[in-house]
Amino acid sequence: MDNIFEVLKQHKGNKKSIITPDEKFTYPQLFNEVMILSKTLPKEEHSNIGIYLPNGVMFLKALFAIQAIHKIPVLLTVLETIDQVCESIDFTDQYMVITDTAHYASLKEKLVKSDSKKYIYNIDNDESELLNAHGVFKLPKDTLNPDEVAAILKTSGTTDNPKYVILTHKGLIFNIQAHINSLFLTKDDVTLIQLPMCFGYCFSSQTLAHIFLGATISFASTSFTPDVFLNDIERHNVTNSTVVPSMLSILDRYMSKQSKIYQIESLRYLCFGGAKTNISLIKEFSNRLSHAKLVQTYGLTEHSPRITTRIYEKNDQYTEDVGFALAGIEIQIRNGSGKQLTDEKAGEIWVKSPSVMLRYYANPTATMRIIKNKWLDTGDIGYFDKDKRLYITGRKKNIIIRSGININPEAIENCIMQASCVNRVQVIGEEHSVYGENPVANVLLDPLANHKDAREEILKLCKEQLPTHMLPYKIQFVDSLSMTITGKVKR
Repeated sequence: MDNIFEVLKQHKGNKKSIITPDEKFTYPQLFNEVMILSKTLPKEEHSNIGIYLPNGVMFLKALFAIQAIHKIPVLLTVLETIDQVCESIDFTDQYMVITDTAHYASLKEKLVKSDSKKYIYNIDNDESELLNAHGVFKLPKDTLNPDEVAAILKTSGTTDNPKYVILTHKGLIFNIQAHINSLFLTKDDVTLIQLPMCFGYCFSSQTLAHIFLGATISFASTSFTPDVFLNDIERHNVTNSTVVPSMLSILDRYMSKQSKIYQIESLRYLCFGGAKTNISLIKEFSNRLSHAKLVQTYGLTEHSPRITTRIYEKNDQYTEDVGFALAGIEIQIRNGSGKQLTDEKAGEIWVKSPSVMLRYYANPTATMRIIKNKWLDTGDIGYFDKDKRLYITGRKKNIIIRSGININPEAIENCIMQASCVNRVQVIGEEHSVYGENPVANVLLDPLANHKDAREEILKLCKEQLPTHMLPYKIQFVDSLSMTITGKVKR
């Protein structure tokens, strides 16, 4: 299999379903609608076409129709502001954007002011409009080959400087197969899609992986609430789903107080990743799920995205590792000079496999900074134990330097997150005339918890678990923390 379009095409005779809250589509129906759409899309010599759609079958139709006409989909998110979306459209030189009626008017209002021509295509009624007809199509900043490039995704890092990741057909298909093998997924699995499909984790490891298998896909009924999520699992006999750690916490709290019994024995795996997770929550919630196993995954958009798998078995030791590398993926731990370190020594995590991105779009400087000799610098700090399990201890770009000593803010955050009163925490460096920087903790309290002794509880945990130089210089209680659209605290 050479490209993503063939992932769908191979199942054009498959009678399994793709289920939305309103209707069902079989694979043959989806394939036929993809081919119809592909014949109506405006064709130009330029390659990049945006998909500005929410989760659902229309997203899949647009994705595979773009592939069918040998163009490159750029995945946009409806969670961002219209100004942010238009910045992405402009930066990645999209000559057309496929959207729906709900987003058409606001997108058109912005795009009509563009310096270049743009098609806007309403997938609800299969009509396109050429905006700014007196302009010209911009020449792309980065020439791409659709036979090599499968998609362009925006990174979802914790900074305000997003980049656009160019993923290849070869890399995505390799990663999909490695993911499938790591969880022993089959065509008989049923996945529930709750996370945004435009993000690497859901796009590749969940959506494309199950289409690759020809398995059943069910879209969540609504935005995430624990009751609806569990009802969807029960109603569709879901065997696996993927969430982020904050959703695990919400599910755990809900199920601990809920007397209702959900018939979710079909669930085999509940996967999660994207942020550090409290190990006590994993243990508690794993025990709450009598049949399903929790699966912690590690990856990043620049790697298509999956790198490791950690399946928590019942009565596990619940160590804080993120598991073993997927088949065909090499991981090295290196020091700052690039020398490979031995097991149990912490350093920078580098990864090599066919799934490494081609490059960042129109950003050669950033590309050269993280890809060297086909190895990808993940930006994470970690180590292997003697059994080759990978542990993540922090992000090197988030380092706080106090009196010449490097401090990983995540280590402080992980400690503070153990306090029963804490919902979220952000540790940042504050300039100091003597020490250079001091760690400061911005704490968002859990509205349902007792806050009376919050400061004392946090300080007690820090003093018990952290060395003196890592103790927060200040603990500040805040009303909100700025989050990325994937639920990470921005830095």
